[in-house]
Amino acid sequence: MDRVLRFFLALSFVGCASHTDQPHPDAERWASMEHPPGSRHLQEHRVTNASYWRHGYVDASLTRWIGLGNTGVANEEHRHLHLKDFERDPNSEERHQRHQFVDCPFHVIDVHWRDSHELWVLGRRDDGVEVVERWEFRRQAGGWNAKRSSARTRIGHPLPVVQPPVVSIVGGELVPPRFRTEPLTYRRTLMYAAEPGVAIVDYDVDPDGRYLLVVDDDFGIRQVLANGHLATLRIPGSSTLPTGTTRIDSISIGCDANLGRVLIVRAGTLDFIGLYVDADNDGVFEGFEAMNKKSFDAFPFAWLAQGEY
Repeated sequence: MDRVLRFFLALSFVGCASHTDQPHPDAERWASMEHPPGSRHLQEHRVTNASYWRHGYVDASLTRWIGLGNTGVANEEHRHLHLKDFERDPNSEERHQRHQFVDCPFHVIDVHWRDSHELWVLGRRDDGVEVVERWEFRRQAGGWNAKRSSARTRIGHPLPVVQPPVVSIVGGELVPPRFRTEPLTYRRTLMYAAEPGVAIVDYDVDPDGRYLLVVDDDFGIRQVLANGHLATLRIPGSSTLPTGTTRIDSISIGCDANLGRVLIVRAGTLDFIGLYVDADNDGVFEGFEAMNKKSFDAFPFAWLAQGEY
């Protein structure tokens, strides 16, 4: 049976988050990091415990960390996100932090980010169906924002490869978090729903917001267009990857200074790494190179951090 794709751009609503200014044990270490690792690890893993934290976005003035579930409590019911922002006053150099909680009506499995105000959340509903939702946050006046443009072009239309997020303070002047009175609001949009009983193995999001890539239990990669067109595509070659019946473990979109946008596909059981290249950033991965870990590690990549493209 073909997968059922539900792409409801109109199905969205606004929620609110609660917050606390209580310090986290690692707050001082995080806040002192001028340049923590800017790009997430190329091989993502599902969240398996509630104390997991993901490095969300880094700029000299803004660091975001995203945590799932209840901090320090190991359980399988992660039904909210922790958002930790560490911000620097450009005038006084004083550091500020804010810890906010966002409730979720389903079990949160993983979360990716496209910029500081847009998260893509993988979760499992109470009926067992796994979904990917886009969560768009309204950044509060007086706070730092790192926003990417969202391309409205069709797949096949080239875009500049390097388009870093625009970093700014909403309203132009920093307001310490404790003086920001407006609630943190957000809108959720269902982007993909798997067939009942089918797990989403991994996923990643186009930095320009044009598509979502999903790996599921049928061992393939689906490209779900996010520009209003209801379509699913298979990345060329993914249905015939030399993995036999070994499923793909992970995918990750990155950017290399020489190659351009790339998609890294891993099937770790066979020590297989596939590298798809989209040199002109038109959303179509043309070039392909099959590698293993040794050849991948030896290749002279020039990876850009996520905040650089």
